[in-house]
Formats: sequence, structure tokens, C-alpha cells
Amino acid sequence: MNRNDKRPAENLPRRVGQPSVENPRTFHGEFADFPRKNLTHPETRKTTNSICLTDLALRYFPRSTKRSASEQLRRWMRLNPDLQRRLAELHFQPRQRVLTPLQHEAVLRYLGEP
Repeated sequence: MNRNDKRPAENLPRRVGQPSVENPRTFHGEFADFPRKNLTHPETRKTTNSICLTDLALRYFPRSTKRSASEQLRRWMRLNPDLQRRLAELHFQPRQRVLTPLQHEAVLRYLGEP
């Protein structure tokens, strides 16, 4: 039998730590009892995500157009010196369209929840 011959999966020897043939998500061997990271657990989730400035502006000004809401939010950001200082520390650029999670958190902290 050479390399290119195909053998049924059930005849292949399973290495330790490999997923089983029946269920690829089930591990056997030395990794069977290894604790897996639960990504849906509330303690491992971030409280804020990156967000488009336009989307955030529309949350603050839901009855405005995208452009008007964005301009108003940028105006509020310029008029708050503490927020300006914090955003400068977080490398915010004046024409930036997407806020990083830390920048988003800073806006929420200084301007309040929308």
C-alpha cells in the first residue's frame, strides 16, 4: 500500500489528543480532561467593542442623519477637554472613523451611555 491509497477512517490508528472519527469535537487521550476556555462566559467577554463613529453617533442622536449625528458627536468630543486628553493618550486621530475598544470605552465614560 503506498501513500496515495485511501483507507477508511475507522482503520486509521488514532493518535493521542486527536479528535475521534465519530465526533470531531470530542478529544480522547491526554487532552480529554483539559479545561477549555469558555468564550461565552460573562467574565471573559469584553464590555465594549470597536465601533464605527457613525454608529455610535446615531445612538446618541437617533433622529439625526448619519452626517449630522457624526458632526455633533465630534463636536461634543472636542468640547470635553478630559475626553480629548484621554483620546490623545489612546492615539485617536481627528479623521478616524472607527473607535478601538479602549477609545469607545473612554467616550462612554466621559459622555455617558447613549
